[in-house]
Amino acid sequence: MVSKNIFIFIFIFAALNVRADEIIIGVEDDAAPWSYKDGSGFANDVVRLTFKAVGTVVKFDVYPYARCKFQAEKGGRVACLTSSRTTETEQTLMFPKNSLLNVQNILFVRKNSANKTCDISKWPKPLHVIYTNEYEYVEKFGQYIKKGIISGIKVNTESQGLVMLQRKRADAVIINVDEVKTINYVLNRAGIKESVAIGCDLGVLKGYLAFSKKNSKSLEAMEKFDRGFEIIKKNGELKKLQLLWRKLAI
Repeated sequence: MVSKNIFIFIFIFAALNVRADEIIIGVEDDAAPWSYKDGSGFANDVVRLTFKAVGTVVKFDVYPYARCKFQAEKGGRVACLTSSRTTETEQTLMFPKNSLLNVQNILFVRKNSANKTCDISKWPKPLHVIYTNEYEYVEKFGQYIKKGIISGIKVNTESQGLVMLQRKRADAVIINVDEVKTINYVLNRAGIKESVAIGCDLGVLKGYLAFSKKNSKSLEAMEKFDRGFEIIKKNGELKKLQLLWRKLAI
């Protein structure tokens, strides 16, 4: 007969293994449809499916983006979703081989604005532009701020920035969009579709699951992420998620 002690040992060993194959990742609370307050979203689903492909369970802690990034930078969480790779973020975060998003940085203006050109030199100076706290943008946006061409106004969410633009609190607002988080989706969510227009497309940044340089589990987790991502690309699961979330966003 198998002794009771052996069963207890097997149970404890199995429980330890479950914990060993579980990681906790920080995700943003207001980046729909990439990430929602309830932990759902396109980017969240991709990450969950990616780790599942290599036998790892992911749990999400949902924060405002500034706190999410801070937790990863200080090592409190393995990673933060979603961050862009810039000269600044590379100092404190690690980036996997595979990106999740191709994010366009769009300057929106009021519909009746004369500022509908990418020649920023023709815009009023300083140009008052709303941006979201701790978000990453293309390098030239930061350069415009440093040179005084742009006077930045910081807000907590993109929807808040769009409403402020509509109320004439600034000349423009910079918004991140992609093929899932479309321009129409963002404007409809803020409830101002008829009052703003595209002023300029500033360019593209890739969006990543960014890993902590200070968390002991990060290197192993990043390797698993890249391995799992290749699996869901090859088996078609990634494409299915992209199509699903495009429909849901519409």
